Formats: sequence, C-alpha cells, structure tokens
Amino acid sequence: MTFLQGVSLFLLSQGISTIFGESPFYSLMRSTSTYIIIVGALVAYRYYHMTRNFVFFTCSTFGVFLCIGNLLQIYNNVHLEPGVLYRANGFMPHFNDLAIVPVLAPFMFTWGLAPALLAMLLGGSRNAILGSMVVLVFSTWRYRWYLLGGISSAFMFSHMYHPSGGFITRLGHWALATQMFWERPDIGFGPYTFVDHYFKAVTTYAKPYGVPLEMNYIPWAHSLYYELLSERGIFGFVAILLPLTLCFWHRNLAAATSAFLIMGIFDLTFLKPWVVVVYFFLLLLGLAEKEYECGMV
Repeated sequence: MTFLQGVSLFLLSQGISTIFGESPFYSLMRSTSTYIIIVGALVAYRYYHMTRNFVFFTCSTFGVFLCIGNLLQIYNNVHLEPGVLYRANGFMPHFNDLAIVPVLAPFMFTWGLAPALLAMLLGGSRNAILGSMVVLVFSTWRYRWYLLGGISSAFMFSHMYHPSGGFITRLGHWALATQMFWERPDIGFGPYTFVDHYFKAVTTYAKPYGVPLEMNYIPWAHSLYYELLSERGIFGFVAILLPLTLCFWHRNLAAATSAFLIMGIFDLTFLKPWVVVVYFFLLLLGLAEKEYECGMV
C-alpha cells in the first residue's frame, strides 16, 4: 500500500460516513481541520525529501518547547488543575494531550527527548505514561507483545480503582458507542457525531446496556476504536486502521505506531487536530518512506 492509497482510504471512509450519516452538516463542519491537515500531508508527500536529521531535529525541538511551555505555566501558576501542585499542559489544549510525546519520542535526539519526557511527567497523563512504557518495552525487550499485554491490563485496572473512576466512567462512553455501532454497523452515524448522541442520552437519563453515563459534557468516546466503530462503522474502522498495520517495518516506527494504537484503547480522538497530524505523520514515515526508500527512520 502506498501513502496516497492510505490517504484515499481515509477520505473515502470520511466521505461515505459524512454523506450517508445522520448529520452530514455537523460532520462536515467539524471536519474542517481534518481536511486542512490532509492537504498539508499531501503537500509533504509531494515534496517528500525528509532526512533522518530533519525529522529528529523537528521532533526534538517540539519536545524542548513543550517542556518550556509547561515550566512557564507552572512558574506563573496558570491554568493548573485545582488541587494539584504541578499538573501542566503547556501549549497543548489539555493535560491528556501530552500523549503526543510517546508517539514522537522514538524520533527525538537525546537533547529533545529528556525535556519532552519531563513535560509529559508534568502533565500527569496516565495514557501518556502508558504510551511511554510501550515505547520503552517495544524498543528494548524481546518478548514485547506479552509485556505490552501485561502493561495494558495493569493500566486498565489502575483506571478501575483510580479515585476519579476513570475506567468506570469510560464504560458508559463505550456502552453508548457500542449501542450506536449496532444501530448502524456499516458506515456509522457520521464523523464527530458521538457528542450529539451522548448529549441526548444524558439529557434523557438513558443507560445503554444498563451502564450509567457520566453526567458531563463528553465530546468523544474516550477510545479511538469505539469512536471509529460508532461514527464510521466497520468500513471506516478497517479503512483507517489498516494502513497503520503496515507501519511496523522499522523499530522506531513500530514503537511509535504501537504507542499510538495502544493509547487509542483508552483515549485519543480524531476530534483533536494533533491526533490527525500524528496519524498522517506515521503514514508518511511508514508508507511514503518505504515507497521512496530514503532510509530516514
């Protein structure tokens, strides 16, 4: 599969789910940043000549600025989470968006990796820590698949018994997403429409499959897989994830892709532009790099 074929699959699933979804206007309106990012990815592909040093320098610089942003936020005591001394998100929209660090970490020099990991720890995101463990294990251990399964299981149980009830609240999100999927399993309800169904369910005090819902504003399913199944159906699920399964031909790329896929179990959403950027970044390195055979990663 080539990079252009991967982009075509994404666009095809996006277009079909949007046109035949329940709310085409809202899906299209909320997809604006996605289409802009796709244009950027196509431009990058068209003028593709990224050396290893260019990618590593860019990702490392991002890590340094991310750390500076977090430290400045803590120093100025701005937008920190109430009751937590240090939790910061820097210039990212939310603490959990520090999950971008594990995906970029395999493409960083040491001078950028250390500040990036510090920024991630200052963010306090459990999903980001999970992703970092995945990268570490995948890069160093022989029996990585068994260890990844153990880490994911431990992470799930840590969510279950966490004071905030993270895993328990996610059960409601996943139950509603499952209900949506079974109603329209082929092409789903349309991209970025989970929020509408969640709002409707909460206001009517619905309990999908008997599971209570978190009574807050929830714009996504808190699982990339449930999001794809409920909003794009089986077709979109396969069309979007299939290209990523081909991004395992190099250790660095495999570590980054594994972190992305495993963190997607518990969070990540294409509603966030950085997740879309990372998705096409992995495709560009995984599919275009092999196509051009530049030996970058």
